[in-house]
Amino acid sequence: MKLTFTSNISHETYKRICLFFVLFLFIISFSVEAQTTGKISGKVTEESSGSFLPGANVVLVNTKIGTAADQQGRYTISRIQPGTYQVKASYLGYQDKIVEVTVQANHTTQLDFELKESATQLEETVVYGQLTRGQAKSLNEQKNAPNIKNVVSSEQFQLFPDRNAAETAARIPGVAISYDQGEGEVITIRGMGPEFNSLTVNGQRIPAPDPDLGRAVGLDLLNQDLMENIVVTKALTPDMDADAIGGNVNFQMKQAPDDGIFAVNLGGGYNIQHSEFKNYGNDIIDVSTYGGQRFFNKKLGVLAAVSYYKTNRGSLLRQLDYEDPSTSTIIYAQHSNDYDVLRERWGVNLNTEYKFDDFNRMYVNLNHNRYFDKEIRRVAEWVIEDEEETKETRNRVEDQSLSSVMFGGNHNFDGIKFDFTTSWIKAEEDMPARTYFRFQRDFDFSSFTNEDVKNFGVTSKFSGQDPLTLNRIRVDDKLKQDEDLSGMVNLEIPYNLLDRESSLKFGGKFLHKKVKFEERRLQLRNFPEDHVIGEGEFGFEDVIVSPDDVNYLGSERSEYLDMSDDNYDATEDILAAYGMTTINFSPKFSLLAGLRFENTTNKYNTLAIESVNKGESDASYSNLLPSAHLTYRFTDNMNLRFAYSSGISRPDYKALVPFEFRDDDDREISRGNPDLEATTSSNFDLMFENYSPYLGLFSAGVFYKRMTNVVINSLEVQTLPFEGGTQQYEVSMPINGDEAANIYGFELALNQRLNFLNMPFFADFNIYANYTYTKSEFEVGGREVPLGFSPEHILNLAIMYDNSDLGLSFVISNNFRDDILIAVGSDKFTDVYYKKEYHLDISVTQKITSNLSLYMQLNNLTDQVENESWGDPSESYSKWTQWAKFNSYGTLGVSYKL
Repeated sequence: MKLTFTSNISHETYKRICLFFVLFLFIISFSVEAQTTGKISGKVTEESSGSFLPGANVVLVNTKIGTAADQQGRYTISRIQPGTYQVKASYLGYQDKIVEVTVQANHTTQLDFELKESATQLEETVVYGQLTRGQAKSLNEQKNAPNIKNVVSSEQFQLFPDRNAAETAARIPGVAISYDQGEGEVITIRGMGPEFNSLTVNGQRIPAPDPDLGRAVGLDLLNQDLMENIVVTKALTPDMDADAIGGNVNFQMKQAPDDGIFAVNLGGGYNIQHSEFKNYGNDIIDVSTYGGQRFFNKKLGVLAAVSYYKTNRGSLLRQLDYEDPSTSTIIYAQHSNDYDVLRERWGVNLNTEYKFDDFNRMYVNLNHNRYFDKEIRRVAEWVIEDEEETKETRNRVEDQSLSSVMFGGNHNFDGIKFDFTTSWIKAEEDMPARTYFRFQRDFDFSSFTNEDVKNFGVTSKFSGQDPLTLNRIRVDDKLKQDEDLSGMVNLEIPYNLLDRESSLKFGGKFLHKKVKFEERRLQLRNFPEDHVIGEGEFGFEDVIVSPDDVNYLGSERSEYLDMSDDNYDATEDILAAYGMTTINFSPKFSLLAGLRFENTTNKYNTLAIESVNKGESDASYSNLLPSAHLTYRFTDNMNLRFAYSSGISRPDYKALVPFEFRDDDDREISRGNPDLEATTSSNFDLMFENYSPYLGLFSAGVFYKRMTNVVINSLEVQTLPFEGGTQQYEVSMPINGDEAANIYGFELALNQRLNFLNMPFFADFNIYANYTYTKSEFEVGGREVPLGFSPEHILNLAIMYDNSDLGLSFVISNNFRDDILIAVGSDKFTDVYYKKEYHLDISVTQKITSNLSLYMQLNNLTDQVENESWGDPSESYSKWTQWAKFNSYGTLGVSYKL
């Protein structure tokens, strides 16, 4: 029989029809098989508490059939031939349980497991406390993952002395953070700065609200009280977004429970501040609650969570400007700052889930986080060469929000898994009417030495000087919006290879992004009345001026300055598709391999008034990203993993704006570059893991990353037309560089309960320790420098105690981070570094009843100073240029859980 096709069917169309036909037959074959086989379905929980055990292994004894429980402890084994089987459930740190069941054709057998905590070698039954239970969940998910990741469960991070998600992530191997006003803000993963990492909520990328951070996201926006766990993935799989060269941090929010739950936390605390003024006080308020229940025969699940956190912080900051950073210790200016900061975080999370049956569910998740930062910054500046003193009161508000709506479903059709997610996420930072009151006077420095000037402070008082008089008011308005609309589908089909179950998974995603940034500035001068402040004082504290009030204080000279240089609006569309397979060659050896394709199309429009060129830019580029993850299991608890993965980092929004600013007087031109492509990276990982049945882990691994297409700033001289002739200009523009960047290092981690020692005193202690060494090499301006925000050494050491009989838990946490480069200068003398830091934090929890607990947290007990220097701090030529002091703080509270 001969088949013919008309000429209007292309070869590509023919291939698509054949592929669809093969897939159709593949699915039909599963449907036919499903009519003659049965299923086993249920959930795995802890016997003593009823807490679900995510990732628990459930297998049919003496067969090659099995599965792992999901995040809610639920599992399903499909396509089982009718008969009687022994089914075993196992979980690290718990006793195995075997139950005999009979499977019937075209029927689902319900089988739930309740596992007991493991007996120690002392043959005493252990009942886990909250901290140990969380450790068990984290280690099991990490152990059974097909790729390299670290997991921190809510039971763990709720007992760590951390105030936000950034500080919790810093406990994970390879993760370091930078601070803002003494609180964790942005993270680095294995030496890769925040711009090279992705942050997601329930798997969906978080847009970036802060215009100063580019695509990076400050984690001080997110309240960890609403989270179920935090997962840091260091080797990407094809079903994950590719823009995460360093890694991905996923915050999984609390989900609708299978049974009723309720919890409330009430806490208060005190900030020991370095501030000289403390207008907002020293208090801390910490309140959170969540509750969930099932309705309509447990088909509809609802969980609602609310949190509120307020802290009044104060700090001091001092900066020095040197005449010549390379040779001189003489300063020409000193700047002293005193901060009063009021910070509030609100969080609301509403999750609903409807279960049609054990194999099909749909959900709607609503989440809103708000971060409100109100600040009075008092600045005193002395410029020796200008013989001038300036005092400025800066009153500002920073209002960040993150809102999301997610709708999706998970379906299991006789072993074929299908899921989809649609989401809308919007991040915004509104900085309205940031008001600056500036007072100035001439200053006689003749009676002061250079060392004297270095030690002036915000409350310093002087005699024989002119009064400080108001001479300018500045009002800034800024607004950044970043909004994503996306849809994603995944289909996973099991198949048999070498008489073992493997799987084929493929899917796609579309994301439409809208970004906009606008800024304007009002400047007021020439006031009819003199406004004078006294020695050591500041004026107009906490006063906000409307940017539309051009006559404030009777100003006779008001003007709107052009601040549109960085203003832009943009759209970005990302279309992604992937295919991957997981092959179980034997009980010991498995492979996950696949390919991801991403196409990026962006349109950027400059809103700059003075830009030479106007209009939109259109650019598009594509990336093909292979990956492979191999796992060899020496035993059930000992793994060796090798991974090759590839990732990208899209350019900063501002770099893509099609502007051109031309300064004919200085003969300088600066341009954006809408044709920039993403930085790409090839990543190699080798990781050894040894898990102890008594809830321990020792891991050691090495990693290497090679980045290409790194975005750098190019500077060249061009001869261009000018007034009928030509003129040479120095042209600066971001470009994709030719030089590669190399990052390599190793990690060591130990997470071990000491019950294996057979010594009663140590049975409830746990050591949590990790060390990461990272070396980064990148050439800039003909010299080699480390990547920004890349510490060479990171060390965590926590001593943990969890005694369920006493109801007592405590954590003593030590965190060390090495020097990091934060800005590249013109030479080694003008590179800017943050010096190494060491933080000591303590948390204690004491159960009063089975439902009621008291807790205490003490933070920054070392009163760590944030020091900034010119030049590498380990070199003799380095000079201190800035310090910031924040002091310690603590919280006491009560927690009630049903």
